[in-house]
Amino acid sequence: MLDLRTLCVAMALVCGPGAVLAQSASQLANIDSQLNALCARLQSAVGDDASAIRARLSALSRQRTAYLDALPPAQRAVELQRSRVSPQCLTLARGSGPSRDGKRAARKGYRGGGNYSAPPEPVPRRSIARNGTPPSSDSPSGLQPGSQPEAQLEEFFPWPPPAPSDRRLLQPSQLGGDPPATWGHVADRLIALMHRARYPTWGFYLAPGGFAVIPRIEQLDQNGTALAGTERWATEVKLASTSVLDGIFTVRRPKGIYRAIAFVITTDPRSGGPVTDPKRMLETARRWGLSGALDLPQALRSRPLTADQRLFALVYEFESELGGQTKVNAPGRWDLDWHFMNAGLALAP
Repeated sequence: MLDLRTLCVAMALVCGPGAVLAQSASQLANIDSQLNALCARLQSAVGDDASAIRARLSALSRQRTAYLDALPPAQRAVELQRSRVSPQCLTLARGSGPSRDGKRAARKGYRGGGNYSAPPEPVPRRSIARNGTPPSSDSPSGLQPGSQPEAQLEEFFPWPPPAPSDRRLLQPSQLGGDPPATWGHVADRLIALMHRARYPTWGFYLAPGGFAVIPRIEQLDQNGTALAGTERWATEVKLASTSVLDGIFTVRRPKGIYRAIAFVITTDPRSGGPVTDPKRMLETARRWGLSGALDLPQALRSRPLTADQRLFALVYEFESELGGQTKVNAPGRWDLDWHFMNAGLALAP
């Protein structure tokens, strides 16, 4: 009886290169499927489990690179076009910065649907200034990354950020588990906290002496309660009213009420003055949870927590009339405890 390898060779001789292509494509699909599944698990993993998942992601990334390197150029191009791995997941699996395999891929000029080419060096986006207005093109950012790991994260704000609707100093122990010892421990527990609160996505950003993680902005009703279902994440203005008839017959513009929460660990826990361009800040806040990094670079994850670092939470309340005025409530209509309870962000005592 023929073994599997002999059978595959026979099929290749009979059917031509198309059979080999189909077989190899299934191998890449299997690797990509494992990568996507592990990235999904990582969202709720903490501690040793998260470390094990990252190690497996890194191993699969190297396996994927070696596998594609061994293919003829034409076959490689076809497989990359068929790849279904998430670009964010592939970047996360490669770790901090282009790996040796990624640099080799870039030198060979690989391109394709699987985002196999080495990721470009991240360019910090144009942040809004500390008073909520865009900085001029020739003004300093106010936050200079000190090394390559920091350069991989976009900055949260030129520091300090605008005055929030409410803020609270937190203890790392309130995130649950043993006292965190590294930035990575804090990051894992914040991810788990947001996952339990059913946030669909979030972004990591740079802060002075630390980082910020911001879940997706939410839309609230007039009582400060998140809207139900997918309307909670709607970016367009929904009628935040307790009465349908009130919304139909009112002569006022429909008003959207939004909530953005940021967790920041930093050596500079200040906040700045009031927001002077609320509309621009709301536009920026709508991107916070959809852009930014999915996780900390590995070089930042291993950094130890220090005595001068503080963990605190900021909440920004926005009110935006359809076709009208936008404002940031400072102080807010509801305090941070209400927002946390309503969002499902449960901290330990």
